[in-house]
Amino acid sequence: MIRYLFYIFVVSAIFTNSLHSNEDVYYKINKSFNIQGAVFNELLNGYAVELDPEILMRAGIEGMISSLDPYTEYYSEKQLQDVDFLSSGTYAGLGITVGVHDSMLIVVDVRQGYPAQKGGLKIGDYIYKADTIVVLNKTSAELREFTKGEPGTELFLTIIRKSLNSKDTIQLNLVIENIKLPNVPYSGFVNDSTGIIILERFTKDSYKDFRNAFNKLNNSQKLKNLVIDLRDNPGGLLEEAVSICELFLPPNSLIVTTKSRENEVLFEYISRQTPLDTNIRIAVLINQSSASASEVLAGAIQDHDRGLVIGQQSFGKGLVQSVVSLPYGGNLKITTAKYYTPSGRCIQRIGFAEQYASMKIQAIVDSTQFQTKNGRIVFESTGIKPDSIISPREPQELIYDLNQKQIFFDFANQYATTMKLQKIEFVPEKSYERFVKYLKDVKYDFKFRYEEELDEINSELEKQGLKSASSTKIIEQLKTELAKKDELLINNLKEDLTEILEHEIYRRSMNEEEFYSYIMSRDRYVKSAVSLMSNNSYKSLLAKEND
Repeated sequence: MIRYLFYIFVVSAIFTNSLHSNEDVYYKINKSFNIQGAVFNELLNGYAVELDPEILMRAGIEGMISSLDPYTEYYSEKQLQDVDFLSSGTYAGLGITVGVHDSMLIVVDVRQGYPAQKGGLKIGDYIYKADTIVVLNKTSAELREFTKGEPGTELFLTIIRKSLNSKDTIQLNLVIENIKLPNVPYSGFVNDSTGIIILERFTKDSYKDFRNAFNKLNNSQKLKNLVIDLRDNPGGLLEEAVSICELFLPPNSLIVTTKSRENEVLFEYISRQTPLDTNIRIAVLINQSSASASEVLAGAIQDHDRGLVIGQQSFGKGLVQSVVSLPYGGNLKITTAKYYTPSGRCIQRIGFAEQYASMKIQAIVDSTQFQTKNGRIVFESTGIKPDSIISPREPQELIYDLNQKQIFFDFANQYATTMKLQKIEFVPEKSYERFVKYLKDVKYDFKFRYEEELDEINSELEKQGLKSASSTKIIEQLKTELAKKDELLINNLKEDLTEILEHEIYRRSMNEEEFYSYIMSRDRYVKSAVSLMSNNSYKSLLAKEND
């Protein structure tokens, strides 16, 4: 085994030599392989306990790539399904998302039409056993070992379902299936002339799914404006993003350029196919979690002045990854290039691998000016900057605390159970009143950070021997005054709280299409896009600034 691994090192060194012509580089490569091989050998043969060579090798690989960028990853043969998921968006499983609540595994989402939903699993169910193994206090990754079997495999789940007055234990017999995450989970109209397509990822068939969604909207003969929602889209296959751009850009339009570490052009992606529509008004929605291929699409639309980009500055991932096959079924996802928008911008946010100067991959300074097709000034910066910015809502301490303690989640589960998961006629006032009562029932106690700081001040005074009756009295008076404001604060946030309750309850009672339609009709980003596309602001924002 050890001799074979040395053979890999030597052969790898020989092949690596072909990448460089500098003799000093040859020396460094051979020296590094020799040292690494010697360390590996000594550890295997001389360490105090017997080591597994595969585990040791994996640790060495992880150590190497940890010094690079966050996107270079190694996948063993056991993780082949994870590699396939990157490109296909398909995995074997049950169609659930799990989280941890009170140190226990709980179902937080159930995908419609898949084994979990068909078998009766519901949001809020605790997973007690997988087959005969208790998994209640395990991690989601540990549960995944049971749910990622071959399609057709039976899996017996024992779940705990809280009812109003008890906890019911239920046995479910589920059959593992191939789960296909939708590229386009929703498309529809938000008003008489404006359609929306939500694009969640760029995997195989994203282009086909997007095109089908657009054609369906366009065939209605009333589509004049299109919203493309890329919020929280982490990216994926570059080619799929390029193909979607081609639907709306004239032939021979530059979409994106990839460059090597020597800054040489590797490939220019240029639109070749006949577009479906070059006149429809377009608004692309992005946020801080829109990355990679999402930024390629948004950047191309922006640089060609083909539409408005609306929302928050995007993530800033201007790097291209390729998946390379390795011996014994392993795979390496490696950063191979940087990409540039049509105007020439690189939007990479994070600097990394600074110790490898030749890679020249650094965070870009927001200073260099570029021009869009119409002559608008855009900057090379950390992500795509929207043409119209929608600031995120100011975080509210109370809402953050309610989320952290999963109060909304628990209340919605109870509400849905009470209504037996039927379609609920949501009456905001009644639901809000019920929620306020629920907070009292569970003895919810909200503390401002100032209250916690007062406790810290009191403790510090005691440590320093400075605590007195008067200081204690003042602190207690302040805490009492702050406590009185709890009810007032809840009432002041009534609108926000009601919106969150509405969202959580409908998520449990509507099917996916109904739920997305409901969400989009109330979404402030969508409302902003509709407003901008329906008046002269659209043209003025796309015009050259001094026009």
